[in-house]
Amino acid sequence: MSVVPESAAFDIERLLVAMRPRLHRYCARMVGSVIDGEDALQDALIKAVEAQAAAGAIGNPEGWLFRIAHNTALDFLRRLRRLAATDTLADIESVFAPDSPSVVMVRSDWSKKWTTDPVKAKALAADPVFPGVSLKAIQYLHQKRHILFHGHEPLDTDATPTLEGEAWLMHNHFTQAEGVANLDQVPEAGALFELDVGVVGLPPRAFGG
Repeated sequence: MSVVPESAAFDIERLLVAMRPRLHRYCARMVGSVIDGEDALQDALIKAVEAQAAAGAIGNPEGWLFRIAHNTALDFLRRLRRLAATDTLADIESVFAPDSPSVVMVRSDWSKKWTTDPVKAKALAADPVFPGVSLKAIQYLHQKRHILFHGHEPLDTDATPTLEGEAWLMHNHFTQAEGVANLDQVPEAGALFELDVGVVGLPPRAFGG
């Protein structure tokens, strides 16, 4: 257990580093997920840094931080419940801007073929025939429907020799999500997608719900 001196002039950065593992475990237990717990913790750390300057004398810095983490996790749960209740287009528009671009995911159930068996996985990756998205379909979605991006279950956009769909996307500066799974668990329309960009230069994570 870390021991932090009770002081009004404590080092906030040193305290956050020392307590981060404990705060993360606390947030993860509250929200029920390690990943969501990390998101809640990030919000809590930002709030702590912003509040420390105006907090004045803090007799129990650890207790003060846990209180911020607790309240932030509660806010996080309330936000999740509010988003989970957005079942209709009207509900979605009340949470997000009406002109928010759409995301199109192409379901083929190809992801159900994925396996941890190295031999089968290698054979699947080498299979030249897989469900793809045609160039005309991609152009229509972007140029006519003005979608934000599209996604598909295989690891490439199309099965053409030149990967013409993927080439068109890259040359026109559009993005896509490859290796998407669990599309059978979301509705055909009205699903909410969260894009976590993470570190610049690394692939983002997309979560559907």
